[in-house]
Amino acid sequence: MSKEISKTADADHCQFCGTVDARFFGSAYTYVRWPADVAHEEGVYDFAICDDCALSTRDNESVAADQFRPGDRDYLRTCDICGAVGCRSASIRGWANGKPDGARDDRTYRIQSVLGWTVEIASFEGGTCSCIECSPIQPVDCVRRPDRKYDDDATVLVTPPFEQDGSVSSKDLDNEHRQAQIDTWTPP
Repeated sequence: MSKEISKTADADHCQFCGTVDARFFGSAYTYVRWPADVAHEEGVYDFAICDDCALSTRDNESVAADQFRPGDRDYLRTCDICGAVGCRSASIRGWANGKPDGARDDRTYRIQSVLGWTVEIASFEGGTCSCIECSPIQPVDCVRRPDRKYDDDATVLVTPPFEQDGSVSSKDLDNEHRQAQIDTWTPP
């Protein structure tokens, strides 16, 4: 992982898309799964995020599913920022060489390519997902374990364009779903 990564959110630009002229900036944070001997706080990252990256949702898993192996299809997730599809898990993906369940040494793993982020923006809390290309961090080295075998030939990330039907951005939300300006009551 890069040593140049800051662990604090800097709100003058979105560190996911780079915009400097968003209506709202918030904070996105995630925990990268480190090996057990690294303190939990060392794996927590916090970055500035704009309202479009934080409030956009996309669903391209079904469009991209045929590009992934059958064992990966239940673990797919769309990047809410660019629409790419990747795996949201670093868990086991079947057996190498057709070995039975008892052959633990032949298990293969894949690296996650989509990260879940917790978001605080405009007084709301929620979540968003980003692929490792849109993410300010590249978690591949963080989740590899020296005692495991990885399937490096498995599809890691499918790049856009995909269908944009069903995509919702913060610009598309009506006033009912936006935070309304609340007037404070002042005594006469």
